[in-house]
Amino acid sequence: MVSMTILAALAATTTVVQGHFTFVRIAHNGIWQHPTRYIRNKTAPFNETWFNQPGLGPYHGYNFPTEYVNLPESVRCGRDNMAHAADTEVLRVAAGDEIEFAHQRYEPEEWTDDMFYGCPEGRGTCHKYGMDINHPGPVMAFLSPVPKGVDVREYGGAGEWTKIYTLGFRYRKNETLKVDWLAYNWEKTPVPRFAFKIPPQTPSGQYLLRMDLIWAYSLAGGAQMYPSCAHIDVSGISTGQLPAGVQIPEIFSPDSPGMTLSWEMGNQYSVDANYSHPGGPLWDGEKLVPDKPVIGE
Repeated sequence: MVSMTILAALAATTTVVQGHFTFVRIAHNGIWQHPTRYIRNKTAPFNETWFNQPGLGPYHGYNFPTEYVNLPESVRCGRDNMAHAADTEVLRVAAGDEIEFAHQRYEPEEWTDDMFYGCPEGRGTCHKYGMDINHPGPVMAFLSPVPKGVDVREYGGAGEWTKIYTLGFRYRKNETLKVDWLAYNWEKTPVPRFAFKIPPQTPSGQYLLRMDLIWAYSLAGGAQMYPSCAHIDVSGISTGQLPAGVQIPEIFSPDSPGMTLSWEMGNQYSVDANYSHPGGPLWDGEKLVPDKPVIGE
């Protein structure tokens, strides 16, 4: 249940149902955990040092987006997340296990049990609006291995991140809006789900598991990010290491692939030449591959 302890830990923000959201719930092999369990919380309200959204000042509420110009800690795992890291449990998983994340558009002080429990089709969140996502863009998951001798609760994510999952778009040649982002799902039926497997080749150890949606458009530096990080401890048979990853926030700079779109792609009319999803290459468990969409004829 959504306990008073959890709600007390989430500072109150302006009450509003909005297009913004936060990934607040995780499932392991189909079993949903309580909201925010195993996921680092964030502080709200919170004043960012730098901001770039027109009309948006330093004040950020719980579900507000994150931008590249915000604090590096905010871009990695959410605003002031290290203040909550020590109180975040560690989820034990096996390499090859399935993980699913669910998001919430309501502010924490509005949360009720019927938004999380008894949802249709075994979903992790529901209620009224169906928890659709109102921003077009890819959903991605990254792993960052915790350095030796450090506990995941002490790790801020300054090391490398390897992308293991992308939910991008389908290309619709004969439609006016040719770029159909699957997470955005403009038809809103059915509401998308965000499930993937920890690659079976993942070495044992503790990791930050970062979930994010990036809404990029034609305003350079204006891309919105919605990061959340879970603590996981992976047991596996691989004795190797993850392939070389990327640095966050550097990989999300405005001039990085996928972070600034043309007006046409930002409005879903066409795909930019040589477009790649943000966040660097994708690890398929065997090798790093370019994370580029497949454009049909």
